[in-house]
Amino acid sequence: MLTRRNFLTAAACAAVMPEAKADALGQPLGLALYTVRDALARDFMGTLQEVSRIGYRKVEAYMELNGRDTATLRQNFDSLGLVWDDAHCTNAQFTVSLDKTIELAKAARLRSLITAMPLIPNSQKAVAAGLPLDTWKRNADLFNTIGEKLRNAGMVFGYHNHNPDFRPTDGTTGYDTLLKFTDPELVKLELDVGWAVAGGVDPADYLTRYAGRFITLHLKDLTRDGIPNYEFKMTGRPAGLGTIDWRRLLAAARNAGVKGFYVEQEGPYETSSLEAARANFEYLTKLN
Repeated sequence: MLTRRNFLTAAACAAVMPEAKADALGQPLGLALYTVRDALARDFMGTLQEVSRIGYRKVEAYMELNGRDTATLRQNFDSLGLVWDDAHCTNAQFTVSLDKTIELAKAARLRSLITAMPLIPNSQKAVAAGLPLDTWKRNADLFNTIGEKLRNAGMVFGYHNHNPDFRPTDGTTGYDTLLKFTDPELVKLELDVGWAVAGGVDPADYLTRYAGRFITLHLKDLTRDGIPNYEFKMTGRPAGLGTIDWRRLLAAARNAGVKGFYVEQEGPYETSSLEAARANFEYLTKLN
């Protein structure tokens, strides 16, 4: 609920924040709050205010963050004028308490719920070691089931990739297996372009070949160190200081109909996570 106090806080922030800028696609640029998780742990509301001052108008966050539940997060973001459409969820929120998750998400007016890991098995170590294709197919079946429930509730289910998804396996990859066996009407994708590059594939090529399936992008740059690998490893850099051809990538995203764009940078940070968020914003909003 937007109280008088929250309204006054939002007004005060608006007075010092720069005019909202759009990325190269003409849409507001968002920030995945994972980028500034260390700053949030020290000063949650102060960090959100700084995110707004930088110029971000959208955020992406887990449904529970820094001891705050979904309803409290909605109030926090609303009080600062930050749009919150897309949320990541834990495996348990999708597999153990899906009905409750949907109820909370609907109350918070969320648009999409996203998993950043296969739900079978519940093990990052197993994913890094390489899942057999049958396991990816089992995930596809589960994703279809979850996607149908979310669609019936007026929301969208999405999957966010990491680089183990692109490990070559029996002439294909886990990611391509998901694309093949998930229903495009029930399962959408959040393409993390940095992790795709880390996995040795071209994210612009996926956007072109599977136009319409991607609802959001994580905009993330990286060095060439250790590429490709399939073990959740990369050296992150601010956009424009890494390897990605951003104009080519964003043109492909525009043609693919992507609707949401979130900066996310992996460490190590040369200065601070907030300064990394600022550097990414300044570079991406100046692209033609």
